[in-house]
Amino acid sequence: ASIEETNRRAAKSKNEDGKPIRLQSKILAISEDPFSPGSVYVAESAGSIRKVALETGETLALYRGPTAPLTSVAFSPDGKLLFAGCWDKSVWSWDVQSRQQRQKYEGHSDFVKAVTSVRVNGQDVLISGGADSKLIVFDIKSGEKLHVFKDHLRGIQDIRIDPVSIQEGSSQIEIFSAGSDREIRQFSITSDTANAGNALIAHDTSVYKVFFDEDGDIWTASADKFAKCLTRDSGWKPNLALEHPDFVRDVVVYDQGGWVVTACRDEEIRVWNKATGKLFHTYSGHFEEVTGLVLIGSTVVSVSIDATIRQWSIECFSRRVHRSLNTRRTSSTIASLTTPSMADKSRTRQEEPGAAESRPKLVNRLHESQSPYVRGHMHNPVAWQLWDSKSIALAKKHNQLIFVSIGYSACHWCHVMEKESFMSPEVANILNESFIPIKVDREERPDIDDVYMNYVQATTGSGGWPLNVFLTPDLEPVFGGTYWPGPQSSSPTQFGPDGSIGFVDILEKLRDVWQTQQARCLDSAKEITRQLREFAEEGTHAQPEGKGAEDLEVELLEEAFQHFASRYDPVNGGFGRAPKFPTAANLSFLLRLGMYPSTVTDIVGQDECARATTMAVTTLLKIARGGIRDHIGNGFARYSVTSEWLLPHFEKMLYDQAQLLEAYVDAFRVTHEPELLGAVYDIVSYLTSSRIQAPGGGFHSSEDADSLPTPNDTEKREGAFYVWTLKEFKQVLGARDAGVCARHWGVLSDGNIAPENDPHDELIDQNVLSIQVTPSKLAKEFGLSDEEVIKTIKSGKQKLREYREKTRVQPDLDDKIIVAWNGLAIGALAKASVLLDEIDQAKAQQCRDSAQRAAAFIQQSLFESSTGQLWRIYRDGSRGNTPGFADDYAYLTSGLIALYEATFDDSHLQFAEKLQKHLNENFLAPGPEPNTTAGYYTTSSTPIEGVPGPLLRLKGGTDSAMPSVNGAIARNLIRLSALLEDDSYKTLARQTCNTFSVEMMQHPFLFVNLLDVIVGLEMGIRNITGVVAAADQTTKDAVIRRTRAEVGLAASTSTATIAVVDARGDSWIKGRNVLYRDLKAGKDFLLVCEAGSCRTVDV
Repeated sequence: ASIEETNRRAAKSKNEDGKPIRLQSKILAISEDPFSPGSVYVAESAGSIRKVALETGETLALYRGPTAPLTSVAFSPDGKLLFAGCWDKSVWSWDVQSRQQRQKYEGHSDFVKAVTSVRVNGQDVLISGGADSKLIVFDIKSGEKLHVFKDHLRGIQDIRIDPVSIQEGSSQIEIFSAGSDREIRQFSITSDTANAGNALIAHDTSVYKVFFDEDGDIWTASADKFAKCLTRDSGWKPNLALEHPDFVRDVVVYDQGGWVVTACRDEEIRVWNKATGKLFHTYSGHFEEVTGLVLIGSTVVSVSIDATIRQWSIECFSRRVHRSLNTRRTSSTIASLTTPSMADKSRTRQEEPGAAESRPKLVNRLHESQSPYVRGHMHNPVAWQLWDSKSIALAKKHNQLIFVSIGYSACHWCHVMEKESFMSPEVANILNESFIPIKVDREERPDIDDVYMNYVQATTGSGGWPLNVFLTPDLEPVFGGTYWPGPQSSSPTQFGPDGSIGFVDILEKLRDVWQTQQARCLDSAKEITRQLREFAEEGTHAQPEGKGAEDLEVELLEEAFQHFASRYDPVNGGFGRAPKFPTAANLSFLLRLGMYPSTVTDIVGQDECARATTMAVTTLLKIARGGIRDHIGNGFARYSVTSEWLLPHFEKMLYDQAQLLEAYVDAFRVTHEPELLGAVYDIVSYLTSSRIQAPGGGFHSSEDADSLPTPNDTEKREGAFYVWTLKEFKQVLGARDAGVCARHWGVLSDGNIAPENDPHDELIDQNVLSIQVTPSKLAKEFGLSDEEVIKTIKSGKQKLREYREKTRVQPDLDDKIIVAWNGLAIGALAKASVLLDEIDQAKAQQCRDSAQRAAAFIQQSLFESSTGQLWRIYRDGSRGNTPGFADDYAYLTSGLIALYEATFDDSHLQFAEKLQKHLNENFLAPGPEPNTTAGYYTTSSTPIEGVPGPLLRLKGGTDSAMPSVNGAIARNLIRLSALLEDDSYKTLARQTCNTFSVEMMQHPFLFVNLLDVIVGLEMGIRNITGVVAAADQTTKDAVIRRTRAEVGLAASTSTATIAVVDARGDSWIKGRNVLYRDLKAGKDFLLVCEAGSCRTVDV
């Protein structure tokens, strides 16, 4: 915990509210005493059960034995035996009177979380639920396992006996269990038989507790921040929901007074009116999470991680409840009568005239795709089609809605939805009969993704993947969303008080609406499309020259800076709250503020520019030390779940590595901080590894977040490849080295992942590595020299890497090569090589070689020189049929310009200009006046046969996870204008910026790359050319060093470019740039051109 949090708890711990009884160990569970209302039994993390007198706080009995925490308490039906679930995967038992240990009940493969007991037809049985998702019924006397249920998908949190089923001489008992899979399950047991019933679904995520009130209704407590009442008469539908600010840990009901009492993770005890659901009172006293409640008469007794027992009387509250429970039940019944039953829906379907004849017989076509993500669905029962002319023609011919599902390989929830829905025969039958289902890889078709993401965000207020949209045959959207729970879902989406709506419900509704209200659907879709088109064009119409362009001034930099400064997290770095994304474009913007010429610094403010550098560097250091970085195998994860950058979402994306590499290069150039250079080496090693760079030269796209925990497992788990236990550290490294490395990376015996970040208990005892203690502090702590500690950490990293690669299953690799992302990687490696030339020439050469191999590969395999056409995807020995988009041309051009400035091989610059010309001819939008332009569309104006374009042509101006496409193009244009002495490119750059002027004036922080171009346009761009006259490499190297020194930090901005030209002989660049045509062999010098004139400087 932070210092502030520690101080808060220390202050609050002194309060006497609830008459605290203070113990020495965390309390994990509580049970009433079956023989005395004056005492309770509590389960302690130290491994004991303690009987405590409520009046005096005296310990009346102590039951010892386990060395692991105890999680739950129960008594045998006759009250003579005491049971406790334990972390050691067993249930312990003691004789209540003698306190002697009795037998242990074993059978779980993970810790036991819940225990209870009951008498069934004269036989006493013990029932336990574990984190292994098993519910086991034992014979108490013999210890024999009578029944084992494995119906829950994740761990069981609580078990309750249905009091209605307990009758004298009853031969069958009903059991209800609550699980981390958000399900409540019902089981029927006798002494001989056992049956599992259907799951009750009332919550979005883990259900921690269930409680039966006197009416036999169930009250639940859940991590989705709700406590709910599920009424028996309605078939266990929820009819009351009590919303909390955090996880609800427990719930009890005081029926005589009409009160519901809940325990929340925010440390509070809340009292609610049972009839109305209104919050009546809040008790505050605990200073850490409340773990359990029991009701003794009219007193609620609570226990907590803070090791206290507290008592709260509710006798003083009025017992008059003005509205009876029957009111709620009546309203629930009315709601159910107005909703068509499943029988009604079935009858409606049977009466549909001619429906069967209109359905096309589809077969899954995904084997035709090159995308690993799309191909991963080719064994689904859903008859997936491809986004091509054939599929769209099919929809038009049979007049059916298109269901398009868009995702990508590293998307966790895409895989969840596939498992829950697309592998379901029920879902497949509906999709195959009533829709044309199409699967799309968003990385392959970002144009389609962009259009329908805009739609879903506009209509739902949020977006994400998987992106699922229903379209008319004309591709106009009817309905859409992201993840929807499937028939076997463990994460439902709640809709209203009467339960949840899932994917099957949505499919049936859309099918019926299309069949019965098609004209209305079409009209609505056309209106939505009209609005989307207006939205897409809003703010991207170029202003006529003189009516807006002059407003785009350098002062906008200061406004953008203030936005980031207002959201900056000074403790953890980054901006805003969790989840936190690196968003390298914003960090690069902040770094550039300190790299511009002094005239810009004066406008923005020297203090502001210095603070911008501090914010960016601090954030990059926090990221480099955090769990978002793979400290063993290199590279960075997509984002952090926590604000401290400690717990990542583990997927690794190529575009993140490239952009972060460029940011770390710039940050080191500004500060010379060694940690930043370490991150540079880390990313370079990752990008040039055999796993990421293909043998032919291109770079693969991503690594998945999920993987199998062991080779023998069948279920993948997020982060399984990356997390560690302290036991593994000791096993791999030995005691001493494990001690040093564990302290360095923050590895703890019980794991370093907070329970609230592990709702499904998948990461218990696991650790995400992050740098917590520096080598110098470790040296003092372990009595070693700094050099010994550094050597130990380096050796430990290598041993852990070898162990990980040898024993664990690597996450799936998306091995498609995407031109756009490769362009980013080429540029980043080129810039890293320039930095490393001054430090490590061998590593610098590796960077250049890697970048040049990738560029050559793309030119040879994905570029048609005769037409200038790029193809976006290469995989498995051949290119795909998806044409290049604007980002492919833009990012590759940017990478080639950077590669030219790293190698001064003008073939890279020549290739870059070819790409820019193709962009100008096929993607450029016409402007409001003759001979003007209005930015670049995402897609080409030249269609490719058999490849349908998107519903709308969009223009990308804002920066997000990827750089702004128009920002990258404008930056390329202004750099080409200086490198080639061609003012037509500068004109296009200015017009491109002008296209987004309206939005930029309102929200400059969204356009950080375009802001950089504005600086170059307003301040002028300085081109420094090193002219080499001699033939020897030594002389050329000296000229290169002198040229780089002259340009300095400005090389990372749009205010400077750099070139080196050999004055001897002919070259492409000498013929292309008018300033170089007359260069003659003589002496070496610098040619510095700025503000419309050039001057020479001796070398």
